[in-house]
Amino acid sequence: MNRANPTAIGIVTLAIMWVTPSNVAARACAPLQPIGVEYSQSSAVFLGRVASLRTEGTPTDLSRVYTIATFEVEKQWKGPGSRTIEVRTCGGGTVICTVGFTFQVGEKYLVFANGKGHETTSCGRTTTLRNATDTLNWLDRSKKNTG
Repeated sequence: MNRANPTAIGIVTLAIMWVTPSNVAARACAPLQPIGVEYSQSSAVFLGRVASLRTEGTPTDLSRVYTIATFEVEKQWKGPGSRTIEVRTCGGGTVICTVGFTFQVGEKYLVFANGKGHETTSCGRTTTLRNATDTLNWLDRSKKNTG
């Protein structure tokens, strides 16, 4: 007769209790747009290194908790022309957002940001530098062809 392992049951129970609706902001991704469409809809498109991260918002309203990443811009195809840009993504601290992008200080990213607050998610083309080769090539070719 097989018996359930009490330790395993306890670990699974704790994991389920930790990831509950009390600290998860659930959203879903739409299908990825073609690069040209996402580029035209973005307020800023740039390559940069994360200089710092901070969390803002109120944990009692999960839809209003954000991580703010401050980027040192290395190359910019679209946007304000600043040497630094702050980008917002949902979630932060103990609040998990299913489409929030996880940035790491010191890492380089290709960022497609939207709106005045330059927001990005894991649903779009924002990615690490090492995964951005095809998109970087498209951006460089497109910029040469347009001016």
